[in-house]
Amino acid sequence: MTALLLAALALQSPAADTLRQLALRLPAAALVAETRARPAAAREAVTFALDLKDLAVAGRLSAAYAVAWSDSFLVREVARFAGWPPERQAGKVWVDSVRRSGVTVYGRDGATAAIVGNMIGMDPPEHNAYRRLVSPSFSASAVRKMEPTVREIVTRILDRVVPGGECEFVAEVAAELPLVVLCELLGVPQEDRRLLFGWTERLTDFGNTPDDQVAAFAELFAYGQALAERRRREPAGDLMSLMANVEMDGQRIDQQLLDGFFLLLVIAGNETTRNTISGGLLALIEHPDQYQLLREQPALIPTAVEEMLRWVTPVIHFRRTATTDAEIRGQTIRRGDKVVMWYPSANRDEDMFERPDVFDVRRKPNEHLAFGEGQHFCLGAWLARLELRVMFEELLRRPTLELAGRPRRMRSYFLSGFTSMPVRFAPEQP
Repeated sequence: MTALLLAALALQSPAADTLRQLALRLPAAALVAETRARPAAAREAVTFALDLKDLAVAGRLSAAYAVAWSDSFLVREVARFAGWPPERQAGKVWVDSVRRSGVTVYGRDGATAAIVGNMIGMDPPEHNAYRRLVSPSFSASAVRKMEPTVREIVTRILDRVVPGGECEFVAEVAAELPLVVLCELLGVPQEDRRLLFGWTERLTDFGNTPDDQVAAFAELFAYGQALAERRRREPAGDLMSLMANVEMDGQRIDQQLLDGFFLLLVIAGNETTRNTISGGLLALIEHPDQYQLLREQPALIPTAVEEMLRWVTPVIHFRRTATTDAEIRGQTIRRGDKVVMWYPSANRDEDMFERPDVFDVRRKPNEHLAFGEGQHFCLGAWLARLELRVMFEELLRRPTLELAGRPRRMRSYFLSGFTSMPVRFAPEQP
C-alpha cells in the first residue's frame, strides 16, 4: 500500500489521476505494511489483498493488508480517522523525536536528519519550551492584525497578473503570497524571497538528485546562519531576531536548533499554504457549481477554505514511534513500532464525513486533520486560514479562472501539491 500511494502521488498522466484518487481512499481498517530487507529488485514489489466486491460496489480501494519492502523497519499505517491516538495521545503512548528514528515513512533519511533540531522532531518538554517562544506570533489575535497587510499583498499580486489574461498560477500567485508574508515574519529581504522558493522547490521535489538536495540544505542553512548573525548585531521585531537572541537556561539556542527552526518556517510557512491555494483553485475549476456558489454567496468562503484544506490535505503523512504496546482498530501496536498517519485517507473517512469524495464548500461539520492534532497541531494554522480566505475573497472578485494547460503535480510522498498550473482569466459574459 505504501508503494502504491507513493507511486500514485508522483506519476503524471490521466491514468495516474485515477490511481491517485483510489490511493487517497485507503483501507477501511488500520493497515499493516511489513517491511523487511530485500534485494533491490524486490523492494518496489507490493502485494494487495483486495476486497473486490467493495471495490466494485463502492468504487474505492479497500485492503486489509499490504506488504512492501524497505531496508530495516516495521511500519504500521493508520488510514482511518478513528485511529488517531498517535496525535491525540502524543507524549503518552507515542513519541515524535528524530532521535527515535524519524518522523517520515522512510525514517532517518537526509531530509529527516536535517530537521533533527526543529519542533517537528521534538518531544515534550523540549517541544513545548520552543513552541512557546514563537507561538505568540501565530496566535489568533496576532494574525487578525495582519489581515490588512495580507489583503494588500494579495491585491498587488492579482492586479499584476489579471491584465495579462493568463499566468502560471503556482509560481505567480499561489507561491507569492506565503513567500511575501514569510519574508515579513522572518526578516528576510523581499528581494531574496525567490531564493527561498528555489530552495524549497529543490528540497521538496523527490525527483531531485540527492546531491542537489544536500546542496540546497547547505545553501539554505548558510543563508539562515548569515541572517541570524545579522540579527544579533542589528535585532529587529522579526522571528529570526527573536530566535537568534533568545536564551534558554542562560544560553543562546545552538546552531543546529536555529538551522532547524529556519528550515521549518521556510518549508511549512511556504509549501503548505501554496499547495492549498493551488489545489483549492483546481477544485473550484473542476467543480464549476461550487465556484459559482461562492461567487453568489461569498459569506461561504471561510467554510470553503476548510473544505479545501480537507480536499487537498497538503501534508500527506507523518510518523510516530510507540513507547508502549497499544491497539488501534483491532491492530496490535508493539513498543518501538513506527506508526504512519495518512492524513488524506483520514480526511476521506466515510465514518467521519458524509459523501467524503464530494467537494462541498458548504460542508459542516468539517473536522478535518489537515493541520494535524494534539501537541503538533500546526503552529501557523490561523495564518494559513487568513491567507487562504483573503486570497479566495479577492480571486472571486476577479474574472473566473480556467485551466490553460495540464497542471503538473509535485513528485513527493510527503507533500501534496503542484509545481505548475497554467490558468487564464475567462472573458466576462456580456
